[in-house]
Amino acid sequence: MEGNVAIVGAGPGDPGLITEKGKTLLEKADVIVYDRLVHPLLLEHTKEEAERIYCGKIPRGKAVRQSRIQEMLMDYAHQGKRVVRLKGGDPGVFAHLGEEAEELSHAGVSYEIVPGLTAGLAGAAYAGIPATYRSLSTSVAFVTGHCRKNVPLSEVVIPQADTLIFYMGMHNLPYWMERLIAEGWDPAGSVAVVQWGTTPKQRVINGQIQSIANDVDEKGITNPALVIVGETAKMHLHLQWFEQLPLQGTSMMWASNGQEGAKNEMKRLGAHVFSYPKENVTIRPPKLPLALTAYQRVHFADKESVPLFLQYWKNQGYDFRMLPSYVTGENEGTNRALAANGLPPDDGEGEVELTIESKTGADVIGEHWQIAKRESSVVKEEVFARLEEGEWINTILFTSFQEVDTLNQHLKGGLARWCVDKTVVAAGKDTADALQAQNINIDRQTDGTSTEELISVLMARTLQTT
Repeated sequence: MEGNVAIVGAGPGDPGLITEKGKTLLEKADVIVYDRLVHPLLLEHTKEEAERIYCGKIPRGKAVRQSRIQEMLMDYAHQGKRVVRLKGGDPGVFAHLGEEAEELSHAGVSYEIVPGLTAGLAGAAYAGIPATYRSLSTSVAFVTGHCRKNVPLSEVVIPQADTLIFYMGMHNLPYWMERLIAEGWDPAGSVAVVQWGTTPKQRVINGQIQSIANDVDEKGITNPALVIVGETAKMHLHLQWFEQLPLQGTSMMWASNGQEGAKNEMKRLGAHVFSYPKENVTIRPPKLPLALTAYQRVHFADKESVPLFLQYWKNQGYDFRMLPSYVTGENEGTNRALAANGLPPDDGEGEVELTIESKTGADVIGEHWQIAKRESSVVKEEVFARLEEGEWINTILFTSFQEVDTLNQHLKGGLARWCVDKTVVAAGKDTADALQAQNINIDRQTDGTSTEELISVLMARTLQTT
């Protein structure tokens, strides 16, 4: 069966700005070929077994050849794979859409194009800059600030428009500003440069055409950045809104996979939140001398094993009237899980025939079934690696001492070293004690773990450092 390719726009950087159709295609894809400007958090929408191929192109650095990318798309499609070519912004704006679509068409590969929110307009909007404004700008044009090899910049035609948005223009910024002046633009005209637009790394500076090149050098503004020229550029000074979000600039890793409500509220207030690490749990079939239905006195060593046991029972098509007659739990939490699932715990008298646990370490009584197979999420590991490579994570939140221990084990004892250049936030005394035992400095601490308390302590940290 022949596969297909979807060329999908990932949007300008904020993972929440991808289209619903783009997200759905990511969830179903067998292969994802993605670029440097695709935010790593978008990969969380992909399935564990998918192949994720990084084709990042660093300006003036090493890159996967465009011809090789096109070959990969065709090869995987011919293997019957569903392929997503994930590109930053909109694939039709300075992103090789034409070349890739032509090659796929010539090869007879089925493809579709899913537009994305282009960085030029989105970056301007997140900087509080309208691309058009009735009394200031009635036209807008996109300009490439970079040309193919052996093509002089002088061959790029600067359009006649009230607002110009330059992509990839930082390296040649002095040339472009001098050329604008030579072509009649007012040297004192307004310019805004938006670096890493729509992300926690966003920085915006305003200036004039005649001096903006020096300004960006002094401020250390580099690619990726947009250069917005025109009278609407100065509106950033009083329409900026993104920078005003309480948690803007917070790119946080939370060593927990729960509290979705709290995470969503943090995102609403401007934070990017990544949960890590994560284990995928599947049911390990039992290897027992008797049929599972033969065991009538069963002990559950932890609460997680209860729903896994019932799910396995259902999957096998066993009659629920044949469930064990006597069940016991290791502790109060396990007993509550048993009762909640319709298995009221027994008083514990009688010899246990089978012990079921989801984690290792229980004192085994009778036969033993390690029901849970735990494996680190491949997706989470790849996303973490990309976040680390891009130096995205600047804050780490711990809400229990177990999270501290788990992450330290996952990092092979290197948690203290990893936290050195990050803001560490602890919720609860036990959590703080666990961090201090690892010689980790705590920057912010709160007593509880409610959404309000967590957001309050994160906002206090943000306000103190901005």
